[in-house]
Amino acid sequence: MKVKDYGKSLFWQLLDIKVRSNSPGRAELVMPVSDKHTQLAGVVHGGAIASLIDSAVAAAIGELDVPKIGMSTIEMKVNYLAPVLPGDELVADAKIIQTGRKIVVGTIEVFNKKGCLVAFGIATYMIKPPPSTN
Repeated sequence: MKVKDYGKSLFWQLLDIKVRSNSPGRAELVMPVSDKHTQLAGVVHGGAIASLIDSAVAAAIGELDVPKIGMSTIEMKVNYLAPVLPGDELVADAKIIQTGRKIVVGTIEVFNKKGCLVAFGIATYMIKPPPSTN
């Protein structure tokens, strides 16, 4: 699946996630933050940031030239480094650091609109290759 298809994702639409740039093994996604992204204390919910991180890696993988008919997250770790408030905008910069036949690993940095690093993540995906033609 190519990044151009991700805009059709209802989940991406729910969170207002958009692709700013992409190339093979790289993707930069943006998510403007509003009240709908917050938890009860008024800061952005960690799950919203984790979803942005997961989405950024998927977008970076989508542009790789590896045979695939599907992919899924099998592990993800997030470090939250600073609170984010409504009215801010998050930018997730994903970079694929390891590509195997079935496993892909990416790192993600998430910045606010002032350029402050607010979260860091690493995600591992399993690639479902097409059936063998041998």
